Amino acid sequence: MTPRGLGAGIVLAVGLLTGCGGPAADPAHAPADIDGLVSLLVANELDAVPFDAQSLLLKRDWVQVLVFVEDGGESLQAIFPHTGRRAPADPDRVARWNATRRFGRAYVDDDGLPVLASDLLLGDAVGPNTVVDWCRLILDMAAVYAVEVWPVPVPLPDPPNE
Repeated sequence: MTPRGLGAGIVLAVGLLTGCGGPAADPAHAPADIDGLVSLLVANELDAVPFDAQSLLLKRDWVQVLVFVEDGGESLQAIFPHTGRRAPADPDRVARWNATRRFGRAYVDDDGLPVLASDLLLGDAVGPNTVVDWCRLILDMAAVYAVEVWPVPVPLPDPPNE
């Protein structure tokens, strides 16, 4: 390799490595209390209401996700429980979800019903924008999860006229 080619390779490698650090940290810390979280989410046009002292309800259309403050305010956990369905979970659907998704895990609860869960660790590098983006992701995932994993899918549109 020529010195010029080596120099170009080093510049490229340094440029790639400096871009691998992930997203820049949000300048402020994310709130770790229910009132602060609800205020943040509502200010960012999400439908959030307090559920109790340690949780809130995040809603969009027919999807309702519980978000819990966990570990003394060190993390958030979102749960999309099986509601309104009486059939047991299909283990193949749950396994397929887990095999094809990274940010939400499916499991079968003690009653044999499917649940979707996702966690977000809070810390110095996690700011309000990260929490808002995570909540939007959870709502999006829950809507897809309901169709793919719940044993009785949400009402399907009319079949095409063939």
